[in-house]
Amino acid sequence: MTEPQNPPPLTEPGAPSEPTETTRRRPAWLLWALLGIAVLAVAVLAFLLLRGNADEPADGAAATPTTEATEPAAEETQEPEATTVPTVEPEVVTLPLKPPGEHLPESGISAIPLVSDSLEDGDYFGYLKGIDLSGGTVNIDVAIFYIGQAAIDWLTANRPEAENPPPNDYIIVNDVENIRTVPLSPDVRVWDWCNQTSGGELGFAERTVTEWAAAPAGGEMACDAGPALSHGWNETYWFQVRGDVVMQVIGQYLP
Repeated sequence: MTEPQNPPPLTEPGAPSEPTETTRRRPAWLLWALLGIAVLAVAVLAFLLLRGNADEPADGAAATPTTEATEPAAEETQEPEATTVPTVEPEVVTLPLKPPGEHLPESGISAIPLVSDSLEDGDYFGYLKGIDLSGGTVNIDVAIFYIGQAAIDWLTANRPEAENPPPNDYIIVNDVENIRTVPLSPDVRVWDWCNQTSGGELGFAERTVTEWAAAPAGGEMACDAGPALSHGWNETYWFQVRGDVVMQVIGQYLP
């Protein structure tokens, strides 16, 4: 025979009921779950922090140098110092002027002009055709003068039928008349041949360009005739050209 169980106490409607054992255990379980989650989160966070610190070098630690293949630096080449070479001016060789009485060419041939009207440096033989005092020029018909062995050789090669050796030991070749106008140097010197009073020997008289231009073509030939001294019978001269101008004029006697 069992004893009758005591009925649960009556509660008034609306009054709070006392918690049961099951109800008391639920908060404890939930608290432990939250605590476990928090611990796990802290562990994960600590792991991540430790991993990040492990990837970065510690403060003060020398970074491991990376070895890269680099080309060796090109050696600087020193340019040679520029040396100043002194400029050597070419020596200008000027033909000396030959004085009267020594003016005949050593080769036996007068200077031969080129096709052009200008005359290069040389001693030219020719006929006087005019003097222009205002323009400072002289007109010349240049010929070729051969004397001695040169005259003999020219006749042998060009005129074998001619008398050879030639009379008076010279010949003049002037196949074509070509009058050239050549400047006179301001310092030009002019010499006409003349007869000396003693012994009748040939001499030379120097005169100014003005006297030379005013002198007659033929007439007085005495060396002491002064301005009346003529150019001679043939008006043949040696024209010594230096630097494109006539520097000296010397009359040539022709027997």
